[in-house]
Formats: sequence, structure tokens, C-alpha cells
Amino acid sequence: METSTVAVIAAAVGSGITGLFGFVALLLQRRAEERRQIRELAVQVALENWKTRKEAIEKHGGGFLSPVDVYLIHAIFLVSALDGSLKTDEQIREYIRRGFDASKVADEEVSDYNKKI
Repeated sequence: METSTVAVIAAAVGSGITGLFGFVALLLQRRAEERRQIRELAVQVALENWKTRKEAIEKHGGGFLSPVDVYLIHAIFLVSALDGSLKTDEQIREYIRRGFDASKVADEEVSDYNKKI
């Protein structure tokens, strides 16, 4: 093989490998950005729900306002379902139940922690 042919093949292989790594990096960056947006949306939803509940308690009196942590756990469940994976009514019901279960556990843990301090 001639030197020029080897050089061309080496350049092509090098370019291909560089392009492949660039493509993988782009996919990872895109996935990280989507996750960041989901986290931001979950925080916005949690804060809005917490504020709405707080206003209702202040307006009507009574009731218990869970810490924003509990609302965040619930919002993470709800927002993560936006990927379209929930196709049937039963899948949606089960997912909502799991979200409320997680919220209940979070509320219990926060209450237990607050009793200790």
C-alpha cells in the first residue's frame, strides 16, 4: 500500500471516530437537557400546588399544609409521566396511586423528622 493511501485511510478512520464520539456527546447532552427541563417543570408544579393549597388554607381556615418537599415528590411523579409511556387508563391509575403513595411516605418522613428536632 502506498503512503498516501494509508494516510487517506487513517484520516477517514480518525474523522469517523471523532464524528462518532461527537454524536454520542450530542445525544448525552440532549438527554441531560431534557432531564434538567423535567426537574425545572417539577419544581414549578410543586411550588404552584403548594401556593394554591396555602392560599386555600388561609382563605378557608383549618387544614394542614405539608412542606413543599411533599409536593415536589408528587410533582416528580406527575411530570415524569409526560414521556408518553402511560397508554391505558389502568396504567394512569396505577401511576397516580404510586405518586400519592410516595407523597404520603414523604409526608410521614418529614413529620417524623420534625418531631425529632
